[in-house]
This record gives sequence, C-alpha cells and structure tokens, in this order.
Amino acid sequence: ARGEFPHSAQRRCRRFFAQLGVHWRQKEERDEYRSQLSDIGEGGAFINTRRPLPVGSKVILDVCPPGGEVGVAIEGRIAWSGGDGMGVEFRCRDRGGARRLKELVRRVEANTKQLPIAV
Repeated sequence: ARGEFPHSAQRRCRRFFAQLGVHWRQKEERDEYRSQLSDIGEGGAFINTRRPLPVGSKVILDVCPPGGEVGVAIEGRIAWSGGDGMGVEFRCRDRGGARRLKELVRRVEANTKQLPIAV
C-alpha cells in the first residue's frame, strides 16, 4: 500500500488501482479527514494524505464503492507512513467486516485494472 508497484513477493493479496474518496479518522478520535485511495486490496490500501499518522495507529475508513451510495466502514492499522500518504493494513474483526471488504474489493476490481503485481 505505497502507491507504487512493489515486488510481487511482498504482496499476499492482489491490489487494484482505485480513485476512491475515503473519510478516515483515528479510532479513538472524532476528527475526520477526507482523502483519496490510490489502490486497494483485501489486505489493505494506500491513502494519499498530507496528514500521515504514525505506524501502528488504528484507523477507521469509510469508503464508498464504485456505483455505491453508502460507504463501507473498515478498521485498519497504519503499516507504514510517509510524506505522500500512508499504507493501511485492514483488520476485519468479524465475518460481516470481511464480507463487506470482499464485496468492496470485488466492485473495485470490476471497475479498474489490476496493478501489475502477482498474487
């Protein structure tokens, strides 16, 4: 989730280009920010932001899937952070969260191209 094309051995899940708006906040905070995802997969996403959080921070993302009207809430933690954004590793705590995430990624996949990296 770095907005680039990492070596295929570094990925467990496929990633897809995504130009999706996202509202996000730290889990224990109320301040919410609006940014854009540049890629997403079942394992995580890259958020373009000038306000990257420290590694390990817990976040809640609200992502509206392509063609959707209602956002999907996803919990995650910051896996890495840099000047142009942050990589989020998703943390689905229950089957419902995992199912919603899979559906979101399926809809993104149907509307974009897969990044040129192996599974």
